[in-house]
Amino acid sequence: MVPLDELIDQMKIKLIEETEDTLEFDLIGVDVSVANALRRIMLSNVPTMAIETCEMYQNTGVIQDEILCHRLCLIPFSVDPDLFNFRNSDCGLNSNNSLQFSLNVVCPQEIKCMPIYSRHLQWIPRNNEEKHKFKNINVRPVSEDILITKIGPGQEINMFMYLEKGIGATHAKWSPVCVAYYKLKSILRLKINPETNMFYSLSEDELKLLPEPVEFDEKSGEANHFHNELTPRLAVEHFSHKVEHLKVKDHFKFIVESTMAIPPRRVLSLALKIFLNKFTNIKKELQKFKG
Repeated sequence: MVPLDELIDQMKIKLIEETEDTLEFDLIGVDVSVANALRRIMLSNVPTMAIETCEMYQNTGVIQDEILCHRLCLIPFSVDPDLFNFRNSDCGLNSNNSLQFSLNVVCPQEIKCMPIYSRHLQWIPRNNEEKHKFKNINVRPVSEDILITKIGPGQEINMFMYLEKGIGATHAKWSPVCVAYYKLKSILRLKINPETNMFYSLSEDELKLLPEPVEFDEKSGEANHFHNELTPRLAVEHFSHKVEHLKVKDHFKFIVESTMAIPPRRVLSLALKIFLNKFTNIKKELQKFKG
């Protein structure tokens, strides 16, 4: 069994591709338990801001109050959670633990159906300190085009809602990622011909049966790069006597899709910090038993 300190020292992260809402990286040199722990932390332990409290004053639309509130709570907001404290059960709503938004819309009589989007949510500073704090920050939902509901002629909605800091372990609305998953790195390798004691080779016609161009290294017999997941599967299906499909047990390819409440790279950074804190706590508890 690898000691915990060595386990952390062996861990390497290699960024592969990054977009506005997606991060692809390789986690190398660790056990599957560490990879899964990091995945679960990204899903459940990285804090974000989401609507937790709603005050409904008027709702004459077709969607019931509780369903409307539920839809609002699932809207991700582009707000830095580090600027706020977690709200205790015995603490009221204030500028240190929440943000106030309002939704005040009325459908004119001449319009048959009025869609209500996340752009209709308005931030309400509760004091000058809060107004100054976010003077240069655009406090808003991650997208202006999230459909909340639709109202008819004369119908109206008047309500307040409060964003609070939380984690996905409490409710999925606080999870900073839509998807976080990993898969083991695949290796497509040529087998050795027992008669010649050399690697088998694939002809050009055989290589054309694969969904993408593949080149094999002469020394290792491994395919250099392939991106299509069907490539190793079809190669083994057509040339099982010549190639083998292997998995690297300590090399994990992660794909993280953020809700954009937090950029994906920061989700990874925060998850690693939380993981290391948990690791430190486990180490301290284990040392108590040794003592």
